[in-house]
Amino acid sequence: MKAVIQTQFLENYGAHDWDGEGVCPQRWKPKGGDTYVIDLSIRQAQDADFWKHICSMLEYSDDYAQEYIVGETIVDDIDFKESDHTPEWDAPIYLEWTDEMRLRATQNKKWDEWRHDEITGERKTYILGEGGEQDDFLLEYILKDGTTMTYQQWVNRISDTRSVA
Repeated sequence: MKAVIQTQFLENYGAHDWDGEGVCPQRWKPKGGDTYVIDLSIRQAQDADFWKHICSMLEYSDDYAQEYIVGETIVDDIDFKESDHTPEWDAPIYLEWTDEMRLRATQNKKWDEWRHDEITGERKTYILGEGGEQDDFLLEYILKDGTTMTYQQWVNRISDTRSVA
C-alpha cells in the first residue's frame, strides 16, 4: 500500500521587512504544496502514532513559513498512478525510511524540452527529520543519456567547454 499525502505551503510576507523585535507581522500567502508518497503496511495505516510521526516530519511552522498536511489517501499498490495525484508539470516526493526516525526524500522532475538541450530533468534527495528539518541535500541534473551530474560538475563542464573555445 501507499500513502499519498498532500501539503500546503504558506509564506509570511510580513516577515520580510520584520526587524525581529516585537510581534512578527502576519501576511500569509499560499505558495502551493507538495505531494509525498510512502509505502506502508496495513498495521502502519491503522497506527495513530505512525501518522503522528509522519506529521512531525512533514509539518513545520515558524514566523517566516509553514507547511501542513491538507489530506492523505491510502492507495493499493496495484491501483497507484502518479498522474492521479500530481499535475503533469509536477512530481511527487517519494519517502523511504532510513531508520526509525528519519526519511529519505527523492523527487525526480522532468524539464520541458525548451528549457535546456542537454538536461532533461533534476533529482533532489535529502533526509527529512522532525519539524521538517532537512539534511544531506543533493541536487543532480539528469542528462539525455540517463547519467546524472551535480550542479558543481555542470559548472565545471561549462567552464571547460568555454576555456576550449
